Amino acid sequence: IAAGQHHCLALTQSGKVFAWGQLFSWGINPIDTPYEIIGLPNIKQIFIGLYHSLAIDENGQVYAWGSNRYGQLGLGHYDSTNLPKKIDGLQNIVHIVAGDRYNLALTNTGEVYAWGYDAKGQLGLGYSYTHTPERICGLPPISKLYAGFGYILALTSSGEVYAWGGNEYKQLGLRTKHRFVAVPSQIKGLIQIKSLAIGADYSLALTEKGEVFSWGHNGFRQVFLGQCSGVYTPQIIKKLKNVNSIFAAANYSFVQTSTLEIYAWGRNEHGQLGLGHTQKLTNPKQMNSESLFLRPLTPKSYQVVHKRLEAKHPAHLKPTQ
Repeated sequence: IAAGQHHCLALTQSGKVFAWGQLFSWGINPIDTPYEIIGLPNIKQIFIGLYHSLAIDENGQVYAWGSNRYGQLGLGHYDSTNLPKKIDGLQNIVHIVAGDRYNLALTNTGEVYAWGYDAKGQLGLGYSYTHTPERICGLPPISKLYAGFGYILALTSSGEVYAWGGNEYKQLGLRTKHRFVAVPSQIKGLIQIKSLAIGADYSLALTEKGEVFSWGHNGFRQVFLGQCSGVYTPQIIKKLKNVNSIFAAANYSFVQTSTLEIYAWGRNEHGQLGLGHTQKLTNPKQMNSESLFLRPLTPKSYQVVHKRLEAKHPAHLKPTQ
C-alpha cells in the first residue's frame, strides 16, 4: 500500500493496482471505495504524490496519472489524466521519490532523473521546471534517494551523501546560508554511510560503524545537540553507539541498536515517543525494555496490553455491547 495525503494505492500480488480517495484535486468528488486502475501492465512498485500517482512495471518502465498542473506526470505537457500513461525516456527504473508536485527516478545503473515543480531547486537541475524527465548531472552512481519537505538527499554506492533543494532550516548540511541549492552538492564529513532518514526539515545518517549523525531544523530538539537553532553541518550524537537502524518522523526520532534497544527523542506533546509522558526530549532516552511492542504481539500479550491501557483509560476501552 502507498498512502498519500489525500489518496491511497494498493498493489496486489498479481500486479494490479487499486486506488481510492481524492485522486485529482479539490472540486472533484473523492472515491470512497477502492477501484482498479485500468490500462496498466504487471506492476511491481507504486508511488504517490499530492494528487498524482506513479507505477513501475516489471520491465522498469514508469506510468503516471492524476493532476499535471506542474508537469509532474512527465508526459511532455500539462494536461491532467485519469488514465495511466507511460513516461517516455525512462528505462530500467528501480525506485521513485514522489514529491508533492515533482518526482525523481533512480535507474539500475545509479542515474537520477527529475521532473515537475522546482520552486526550491529540488529537481537538482538548476531551477529548471520541466514536464519531461531530465537526468541530473554531476552525480556519482546513486544507490538510494530520500525526500524531505522540498529537499533531497542521495546516498552513493560508496557511502557518500549529496544534497539539494530547500535549505531554510539548514537541512542540507552543506555549510551554506543559502535558502535554496539547485544543484547536487556533497555533504562534507559524511563517509561510509549505511542509510539515511529524513524528517520534516532535518536528517539523520547512520554509518557502517553504527554511529549516528544529525543536522537541520532543531526547534523540537529532534537533532539533539543541546541548542535551539538549526545545525548547519552533520554532528555526531555521541550518546548513541552500535546503532543498526534509524527513523525520522516529522519532528522526532528513533534509533535501534544491535542489542535491540530503542532510543527516542524530540517532539512529544502527543506522547508519540512512547515514554509515558508528553514532554519533549533533548536527549535520546531508552524506551522501556518491557514494552510489549518490542516483541511479537501474541493473543496473550495483547490481553496484557489491553489491561494496562484499561487501567489508565477505562472510559475509552469498555467493550461494546
